[in-house]
Amino acid sequence: MKRCIVLFSIVVSLFALISAGCQTAEESSTGTVWYVDRSASGTGNGLSWSNAFVHPQDAVDAAGSEDQVWVALGSYSPREPGDKVVLRLKEGVAVLGGFAGDESFDNERDPKKHTTVLDGKSFAYHVVVGADGARLDGFTITGGNANGSREDGAGGGMFNMSSSPIIERCIFIGNSAVLMGGGIYNELSSPTLIDCVFKDNSAPYGGAMENYSASPTVINTVFTENSSTQNGGAVSNYFSSPEFVNCEFSGNRTTFSGGAVFNYKGAPSFINCTFTGNRSEEKGGAIGNLNTQLRLVNCILWKDSSREQSEISAYGSTTIVIYSNVEGGYQGDGNDGISPEFVQDGRWNGDSWEDGNYRLTDRSPCVDTGTEDGAPNFDIEWEPRPQALAHDRGAYEYRP
Repeated sequence: MKRCIVLFSIVVSLFALISAGCQTAEESSTGTVWYVDRSASGTGNGLSWSNAFVHPQDAVDAAGSEDQVWVALGSYSPREPGDKVVLRLKEGVAVLGGFAGDESFDNERDPKKHTTVLDGKSFAYHVVVGADGARLDGFTITGGNANGSREDGAGGGMFNMSSSPIIERCIFIGNSAVLMGGGIYNELSSPTLIDCVFKDNSAPYGGAMENYSASPTVINTVFTENSSTQNGGAVSNYFSSPEFVNCEFSGNRTTFSGGAVFNYKGAPSFINCTFTGNRSEEKGGAIGNLNTQLRLVNCILWKDSSREQSEISAYGSTTIVIYSNVEGGYQGDGNDGISPEFVQDGRWNGDSWEDGNYRLTDRSPCVDTGTEDGAPNFDIEWEPRPQALAHDRGAYEYRP
């Protein structure tokens, strides 16, 4: 139950940050609010919507610890033509997107309706560079192209080195890297990601996310249609022990090992996650492991494919799989290999992935057959668990 309590505490803390928006526009409950609107034409001092900065980097540069930066809808690219980064975060500063540009309280914003884009335009090495204790919330991050050498070849969407920001309600789409982590690269970092989406990102290792000596906590996040040319179509973990909770992995692919996830010398855990339609040309259609301690609880792995070991490959590894639905079956308490009966399966149409609906039907053997030990008390849509007699398996809790 300790893991469940820790996760609940993280979520409560984040909701507390969100609710901090009930305040005056000029002053947040913890610091100053700085405004950004690319169409503003006032004095440009950043102290109101009418006098907003026109680029978020100007606001972050002006902000101090515990300040907030509010960014209005629109697309923001590198500030100067030669810049290789769109936005460098600052320790202790929260950067919030999704504003229309006239709000007085931050809980009035709507990132889905008022899309706020950070766009690397395919020439920025990193769209965002993280900072310890910073927060990034409500952005679409695209166009990162980490095609440089060493550090500039990793983390096209976001680069975190020895920093652990909070990343919430962000969409990473269409980013790439020539080395690792097309969507995000974490090294010596433990960021928290909540309610994010990674789609159509690519790299040789970790198409969406590369963790190197890093242990992020990833909650209620979707990974779909990401790709790698070596290992880890969506996620690659080296010497890392991340925790993934209520996450969905679908339609990701790789050349060698781990259509969705590849693990090397770490102890990653996956709780109430759904894997389906991921594929590898060689081994581990869903998860590939080498010298790793893997733990899966209440997970579904179904219709993933590879030349060998279509769901989990485990060379020199210890795998603990319990209360999980694994196609073909898997040794462990509470496991089975019966069709999970999704509302709609996804499918490959040539090289194109057509996503499905991975909620459970009332016929599903995954309903009421999970364990509460270490499981979250919410699902990927923030609905309470359990809904009936016991926790369900997979990312979605069945609701009658």
